Amino acid sequence: MSYLVGVILALVIGAGTTWAGYLAFLLVTDRIAPASAVITPPMTSRTSAVAVVVMLTLGPVAQAAADPDGAGETSLDLRYRYEYVDDDAATFAAQASTVRAALGYQTRSFHGLRAVGQLAAVGTLGPDFYRVPMSPTQDNMAYPTVPDPAGVMVDQAHVRFDASWLTLKLGRQELAFNDTRFVGPGPWRQVRQTFDAASVVVRPVDGVSVQYALTGRVNRMTGRDARDGQQLLLGHLVNARYERRGRGSLAVYDLHLDYLMDSTSSTNTVGARVEGPLQLDADWSLLYAAELARQTDAGTNPNPFAAGYYLAEAGAAFRGFSARVQYNVREGDGALDKLSTPLSHAWDGWSEKFEITPDAGLRTMSVSLAGPVPRVRGLSVSAAYHEYWSQSTKAHYGREQDLGVEYRLGRVDPRWTAGSRVSFYDADQLHADTLRMSVYTAYGF
Repeated sequence: MSYLVGVILALVIGAGTTWAGYLAFLLVTDRIAPASAVITPPMTSRTSAVAVVVMLTLGPVAQAAADPDGAGETSLDLRYRYEYVDDDAATFAAQASTVRAALGYQTRSFHGLRAVGQLAAVGTLGPDFYRVPMSPTQDNMAYPTVPDPAGVMVDQAHVRFDASWLTLKLGRQELAFNDTRFVGPGPWRQVRQTFDAASVVVRPVDGVSVQYALTGRVNRMTGRDARDGQQLLLGHLVNARYERRGRGSLAVYDLHLDYLMDSTSSTNTVGARVEGPLQLDADWSLLYAAELARQTDAGTNPNPFAAGYYLAEAGAAFRGFSARVQYNVREGDGALDKLSTPLSHAWDGWSEKFEITPDAGLRTMSVSLAGPVPRVRGLSVSAAYHEYWSQSTKAHYGREQDLGVEYRLGRVDPRWTAGSRVSFYDADQLHADTLRMSVYTAYGF
């Protein structure tokens, strides 16, 4: 295992001479250079081959350098995915064969204080015919979008302090609030969303927590060299939560986002969310959720608006298997008068057709099933059906079916998973018919 860790570390910090100079430049200029000033060399197949050779050669040396006396903790995230997208609105079908390798290191705690760092590299292994919007090198409009840009990035770099009632973080970090409807890292994509921020979580009494984050910049999933990849964001994010085990939780939040370079995106969202599960016995539980939020213009946004978000969900769970019905609404009445959720990802279906709220809003009705397959240890399935309508008109956008299968290879290593996802969007009055399929395998500790 130590050799494997060393191999991955060599990939991240020294993947051939092509990346060596660039990585040093990235680390030095990350705080002072805008994204447009950084020139990213392409991740070619030749570069990937050189990286593999360097990994295998320098693996043991890199492992020894990372943790010579076992004082800290090393983490690994390695994931390969092949994604195919056939969108009738595009000239060609997209094929994205990408691999993500991320290595993190956390120092030993010193009176609750420790440092955390993580480097990640995303490259292509095989077909790379796909579009990454706003990317200077991968924004090919002939192909459908697969937002997995190639590159090397600093995923996390912060110091943190932990106590029984308090957690403090300062630096680059991931942020997640409630169900990540408005703020989350987007873990499905190869590049995760992070923030340059100061955050605090206070737990004054059992079951109560208050989370606050002051952000200075958001590093989006489109990658640091995309035109919208790094945005200066003066954000004040507050979330107070009360949870009663076996009964459910209640959260109230206020998310103030002031984009310094794009004031038209500045918003303030105030809302409340209640969710289960309600535990009935050792096997059965009732699933429920309800959310209400109101979003308005904020900061120097020149376009005054107000839009709402509503959600209701009910279901049941039995021994890990769940069934749910959900209805949610994103209000919209024009291009400048609609709910926006730029800091979340992969909601309302795996086809990713509704990452941006349509001008006429969105109403979604979903039915989903998920859980383990009986008598097949490690195998789980999920299925969902969605219907989409506009909110302020009578348009029917379309419908979607999603199906996913994942297997945890427990007999080999429980940290190793493999799976597949398929979604089909059947268009009616918005977008075009789209088939999105993916096969992936992941390993991490």
